[in-house]
Amino acid sequence: MDYKPVLQFPRSGEDLLLYASDNRRLRLLSPRLRGYIDYLYRTTACAPTGWTCIDDITLASTVPIGTLTAGVPILFYLDAEGTTSRTHVFRIDCVAGYTPAPPVGNITACGASGSIVSGTGAGAYALGPFAPTGQEKIFTYTANATGVHTFNVTALTGSWIDFFWKPVGTCDGTGWNYWDDVNVTGIVPGDPGNGGVAPNFTSGQQYYIMWDAEDNLGRTVNFTVNCPVAADPCTTPTAMPACGTSVTTTVAAGAGAWSGYLDCTVAFYPINGNEYVYTYTPPATGNFTLQATALSVVTAGTYVEFLYTSNACAAPQANWTCLADANGAFTTAPFLLTGGVTYRFLVKAEGTGGASATWRLNCPAPPANDACAAPIVVSSYPYTSPTPINNGWATDDFSTIGCAGSGPFKNVWWTVTGVCGTMTAQTCGANFDTELAVYSGTCGSLVSIGCNDDAAAGPCNATLQSHLTWTATQGTVYYISAGSYSSFSSTGDIVLNVTVADGDGDGVGDACDNCPAVSNVAQTNTDGDSEGDACDADDDNDGVLDGPDTADLNPDQCEDADGDGCDDCSQNGGSFAAGANNFPANDGTDTDGDGLCDSGDGDDDNDGVLDGPDTADLNPDQCEDADGDGCDDCSQNGGSFAAGANNFPANDGTDTDGDGLCDSGDGDDDNDGVLDGPDTADLNPTSVKTPTAMVAMIAPRTEVPSRLVPTTSPRTTAPMRTPMASATAVTTA
Repeated sequence: MDYKPVLQFPRSGEDLLLYASDNRRLRLLSPRLRGYIDYLYRTTACAPTGWTCIDDITLASTVPIGTLTAGVPILFYLDAEGTTSRTHVFRIDCVAGYTPAPPVGNITACGASGSIVSGTGAGAYALGPFAPTGQEKIFTYTANATGVHTFNVTALTGSWIDFFWKPVGTCDGTGWNYWDDVNVTGIVPGDPGNGGVAPNFTSGQQYYIMWDAEDNLGRTVNFTVNCPVAADPCTTPTAMPACGTSVTTTVAAGAGAWSGYLDCTVAFYPINGNEYVYTYTPPATGNFTLQATALSVVTAGTYVEFLYTSNACAAPQANWTCLADANGAFTTAPFLLTGGVTYRFLVKAEGTGGASATWRLNCPAPPANDACAAPIVVSSYPYTSPTPINNGWATDDFSTIGCAGSGPFKNVWWTVTGVCGTMTAQTCGANFDTELAVYSGTCGSLVSIGCNDDAAAGPCNATLQSHLTWTATQGTVYYISAGSYSSFSSTGDIVLNVTVADGDGDGVGDACDNCPAVSNVAQTNTDGDSEGDACDADDDNDGVLDGPDTADLNPDQCEDADGDGCDDCSQNGGSFAAGANNFPANDGTDTDGDGLCDSGDGDDDNDGVLDGPDTADLNPDQCEDADGDGCDDCSQNGGSFAAGANNFPANDGTDTDGDGLCDSGDGDDDNDGVLDGPDTADLNPTSVKTPTAMVAMIAPRTEVPSRLVPTTSPRTTAPMRTPMASATAVTTA
């Protein structure tokens, strides 16, 4: 029902109207005198304060009052804004309220249009900073990307409209987020100054989008929802922490800025997810690995790719080198990064559902010779590091007795075996400020030999490289430590060079080498003089040079210059004494003095019989018995070594009886018929020894045989019996 009071206000007039209804619209029909009147209402007792403003009205219009409760009396309060009189004709419409639910349309995808015409009249809600009174239109939209979306008004009739949004839930006047009000076509820019909240949608979630006219005159609005445009990841790269420190990348759902990528390990799958760029500048060159300790993806079966480049940050896939394509924890193979060069690492999701990865760059391993206990062993000189050794990843393993009590820092180690005399170590080939120290002893018990920071000599004199010289003991092991001069100074490539005073390169320093110009590692010196055998012309010091010497290392053997069959040095007696030890004239025993030593003389005793058949090679009075007469043919030589034949078979001994047999071989030397044994005078033929048998034959028996003496007659003294052994010798003329 309609109620049409006509009110005429005097100057500064005001009036009250009591009404009870559920009407929600106050309509001003035709004011007879233009001029603003404020319309207010309240539901409680009349009082000077506590009124709710409906609007100030001067033209015919319809204004929403709000939700009124049936049966509750309402006090309306009208107040002219000026002091002139005016007349308003208005009514309160008893009409049902406008309800925008359910949604009038569905926006199917990014860029799809939402178009609708709103009717005239009041809407259901008056939300946001401008409390629009016109009718609202609500749409549904399922986000297919994550991020801030934009609303783009492509057509608009009428004046201002306000945009609101909220996740799908209760389609009523609660929970809405105001974004902005516009009255022209184009992108709805947002109104954060008046509390505007950006439409930050999550992929896969459904939302309500509402526009609301600020007046009741009706609208025609065409608009689209634009998906978020991913920012160029190169615009705001993230600096990575130091190697070994993990970083977590949360990949937002939605499409990335760089499209058209293909899987970097299997060039088939499209890679369309968001991407993130990190920067890292290694402090030193080395082989790094990239390790993901945790990696998960929202969309099953999708992966996350890790790539890197030393080039400028740019989108083309060819600009990047693939490191890994994974959907779980992994560690890559080592890859080389150069110290001081800035690298970019790209994390890009394969799918648009989002992902999370916790990963890090693992630092390179320290150099192999990082510790004193694991040095590079130098075995020959001159020595130069075959490849530079970067100490950027070395640890501090310095001796407390190092340079100025510490250092070198981030040091690496070598050992050298002392070469007698001057040794030099230097780092002139390094590309940074080095420090160098030399020690003897053992790891954990080192003895400082010397230290140098900036070279004051050598090929890198007056530079930041190092040069150190020391006097070495042959065979002593020395430790060389090279690194940075302080804990905060630069690192780089170390090239160690070690030289020695060793002209022949045999590992024995010139200061101790007995042949400094000829290589002789063993330093053999047979004769013990000032020269080793390698450079000594007479190794055994026997006076004969090694070439003709038949035994270079034996002073008792050299040559037979006089051809006498004896070595000229055979009489040296094993002496290496200086001087000529070869004496051809005194090179061995010469028994017969004929100028030929016995060793080369066929007849050592010069007795005329060669040494072979000679029964006594060195006795001129004994040689042989060629005539078999029982006497040595040389027995009459009289001890003479005179030249000539000394053997005389015909005159080889006394032959008393002249029978051709020397007495030594004659059984009866005096040929008297009595052999020399029983002959009482072997050499006197007139004096013989008479045998017993012959005495019996020539001497008459004078005694009576025993058988002629009577047995019974008394015994008388018989003549003395002469034994046979006492036979009387008979001398014959």
